[in-house]
Amino acid sequence: MKKLKFILLVICLIFAVNTKTYGNSAFKYWERVMDAISYVESKHNPNAKNGIYVGCLQIGPGMVHECNNILKKENSEIRYTLNDRLNPIKSREMFIIF
Repeated sequence: MKKLKFILLVICLIFAVNTKTYGNSAFKYWERVMDAISYVESKHNPNAKNGIYVGCLQIGPGMVHECNNILKKENSEIRYTLNDRLNPIKSREMFIIF
């Protein structure tokens, strides 16, 4: 399990791109990576919990905070809450932003 998580992290780093726009193109690019992470972390269960990490992508409070910081710096009015981690669509949006 740890090896698979490491491999997924390496894949993310290899394919990392500058995603200034958070539209459909970014979602399409990261869709397979997010699906793989979601399966490994929670078996795609949006209600999964592991300590402070929740949702299908097992997002922690720090990531929510950092996403909001990024959005604030870009003068966006969008902000995420801790409960948004339980929403698979919003979790994926946060993943793309982060």
